[in-house]
Amino acid sequence: KNDYFQLIFTFIVGAVISARLIPIIIKSSDKLSLYDKPNERKVHVTPIPNLGGIAVFLGFFLSTLGWIMAYTGSRGINFEIILVIYGLIILFVMGMIDDRIDMKASHKFLIQIVVATVLAAAGLRIESFNGIFFIWELNIVFQYIITVLLVVGLINAFNLIDGIDGLAGGLSLINASVMGLALYNPNELLSSLIA
Repeated sequence: KNDYFQLIFTFIVGAVISARLIPIIIKSSDKLSLYDKPNERKVHVTPIPNLGGIAVFLGFFLSTLGWIMAYTGSRGINFEIILVIYGLIILFVMGMIDDRIDMKASHKFLIQIVVATVLAAAGLRIESFNGIFFIWELNIVFQYIITVLLVVGLINAFNLIDGIDGLAGGLSLINASVMGLALYNPNELLSSLIA
């Protein structure tokens, strides 16, 4: 029962932080003339503020970090979780830079591959298909390849669907909710909390 409270409360706190920050960020975007301009991939016909990701990231980051600190307590934060947080920060900063200067795709891919490889090296990798396609344990080389392809593929899949307002956010909400339920483990809540 307490586990569900933590999960729901984490979600609500993140949503409230994001909702409170969005109007502030929209005003800042207006003052600094930071807009997402229409192009062939975008549905909107007028420029719209493009810093909304800051509110979403801070909502996620602050609410999750608070629970991680409370949950781990004296045990300290798991090294894998620290790497996930650093990886998310790097990808967030890259996204903000890309919004401002339109980074080359090769540079973005390189950063994404490095982040995914570091996560895989830390032990956060696909080790088995558990019988899917009759494949069980994977060779270490394939563990890295599959993990990096999956992480980089998911990042870019969400980037590609970000042309319609609300589509990426809505799909992310569904994805994170399903992952939060799938990762739920009463003995290890952190993965579910992060989702």
